[in-house]
Amino acid sequence: MDARPLSLAALLNISTAMKEIHLPEGNPLDYLRELKRDDSLAQDRFFAYCDPKLMEQVRTAAAQKLFVPETGSNFFHPGAAASWKQVQFGEANVQRFDQP
Repeated sequence: MDARPLSLAALLNISTAMKEIHLPEGNPLDYLRELKRDDSLAQDRFFAYCDPKLMEQVRTAAAQKLFVPETGSNFFHPGAAASWKQVQFGEANVQRFDQP
Protein backbone atom coordinates (compact mmCIF):
# COMPACT_ATOMS: atom_id res chain seq x y z
CA MET A 1 0.00 0.00 0.00
CA ASP A 2 2.98 2.32 0.44
CA ALA A 3 3.35 2.54 -3.32
CA ARG A 4 -0.35 3.40 -3.77
CA PRO A 5 -1.27 6.09 -1.25
CA LEU A 6 -4.37 7.20 -3.20
CA SER A 7 -5.73 3.66 -3.14
CA LEU A 8 -5.12 3.47 0.60
CA ALA A 9 -6.88 6.81 1.08
CA ALA A 10 -9.87 5.52 -0.92
CA LEU A 11 -9.98 2.31 1.10
CA LEU A 12 -10.05 4.29 4.34
CA ASN A 13 -12.67 6.75 3.07
CA ILE A 14 -14.97 4.06 1.69
CA SER A 15 -14.67 1.85 4.75
CA THR A 16 -15.50 4.86 6.95
CA ALA A 17 -18.65 5.43 4.87
CA MET A 18 -19.50 1.72 5.06
CA LYS A 19 -19.37 1.86 8.84
CA GLU A 20 -22.14 4.51 8.74
CA ILE A 21 -24.50 2.33 6.68
CA HIS A 22 -27.04 0.67 8.91
CA LEU A 23 -28.25 -2.67 7.63
CA PRO A 24 -30.98 -4.65 9.37
CA GLU A 25 -28.14 -6.43 11.21
CA GLY A 26 -24.86 -4.53 11.54
CA ASN A 27 -23.06 -2.67 8.78
CA PRO A 28 -21.31 -3.82 5.59
CA LEU A 29 -17.92 -4.01 7.32
CA ASP A 30 -19.29 -6.78 9.54
CA TYR A 31 -19.65 -8.97 6.43
CA LEU A 32 -16.25 -8.38 4.78
CA ARG A 33 -14.01 -11.44 4.83
CA GLU A 34 -11.05 -10.64 2.60
CA LEU A 35 -9.95 -7.58 0.67
CA LYS A 36 -8.83 -8.21 -2.90
CA ARG A 37 -5.33 -6.77 -3.05
CA ASP A 38 -4.83 -6.62 -6.77
CA ASP A 39 -5.16 -4.05 -9.55
CA SER A 40 -8.88 -3.65 -8.74
CA LEU A 41 -7.86 -1.65 -5.64
CA ALA A 42 -8.13 1.85 -7.06
CA GLN A 43 -8.59 5.50 -6.10
CA ASP A 44 -12.37 5.19 -6.05
CA ARG A 45 -13.17 1.54 -5.26
CA PHE A 46 -12.14 -1.74 -3.83
CA PHE A 47 -13.47 -5.27 -4.04
CA ALA A 48 -13.70 -7.81 -1.27
CA TYR A 49 -15.01 -11.27 -0.55
CA CYS A 50 -18.00 -11.12 1.77
CA ASP A 51 -20.15 -13.36 3.89
CA PRO A 52 -23.08 -14.46 1.69
CA LYS A 53 -25.44 -13.17 4.39
CA LEU A 54 -24.64 -9.66 3.16
CA MET A 55 -26.80 -10.38 0.10
CA GLU A 56 -29.94 -10.90 2.20
CA GLN A 57 -29.10 -7.85 4.32
CA VAL A 58 -28.85 -5.63 1.23
CA ARG A 59 -32.06 -7.07 -0.22
CA THR A 60 -33.87 -6.36 3.04
CA ALA A 61 -32.42 -2.84 3.10
CA ALA A 62 -33.54 -2.39 -0.53
CA ALA A 63 -37.10 -3.28 0.51
CA GLN A 64 -36.78 -0.47 3.07
CA LYS A 65 -35.66 1.92 0.27
CA LEU A 66 -32.10 2.23 1.67
CA PHE A 67 -30.65 0.70 -1.51
CA VAL A 68 -31.92 0.78 -5.07
CA PRO A 69 -31.21 -1.76 -7.79
CA GLU A 70 -28.87 -0.62 -10.54
CA THR A 71 -29.94 -1.68 -14.00
CA GLY A 72 -27.33 -2.84 -16.44
CA SER A 73 -24.92 -3.92 -13.72
CA ASN A 74 -23.24 -6.45 -15.98
CA PHE A 75 -22.53 -3.72 -18.55
CA PHE A 76 -20.79 -1.48 -16.01
CA HIS A 77 -19.34 -4.29 -13.90
CA PRO A 78 -18.60 -7.39 -16.03
CA GLY A 79 -19.45 -10.57 -14.16
CA ALA A 80 -21.97 -8.92 -11.84
CA ALA A 81 -25.32 -10.70 -11.68
CA ALA A 82 -26.96 -7.81 -9.80
CA SER A 83 -26.03 -4.51 -8.21
CA TRP A 84 -27.55 -2.21 -5.61
CA LYS A 85 -26.62 1.40 -4.85
CA GLN A 86 -26.80 2.71 -1.33
CA VAL A 87 -28.69 6.03 -1.32
CA GLN A 88 -27.76 7.65 2.01
CA PHE A 89 -24.93 9.82 0.68
CA GLY A 90 -25.88 12.31 -2.05
CA GLU A 91 -22.58 12.75 -3.85
CA ALA A 92 -21.34 9.19 -3.54
CA ASN A 93 -22.64 5.71 -2.96
CA VAL A 94 -21.60 2.30 -1.83
CA GLN A 95 -22.49 -0.53 -4.18
CA ARG A 96 -22.79 -4.22 -3.67
CA PHE A 97 -22.46 -6.70 -6.55
CA ASP A 98 -23.55 -10.30 -6.80
CA GLN A 99 -21.49 -12.60 -8.92
CA PRO A 100 -22.89 -15.86 -10.21
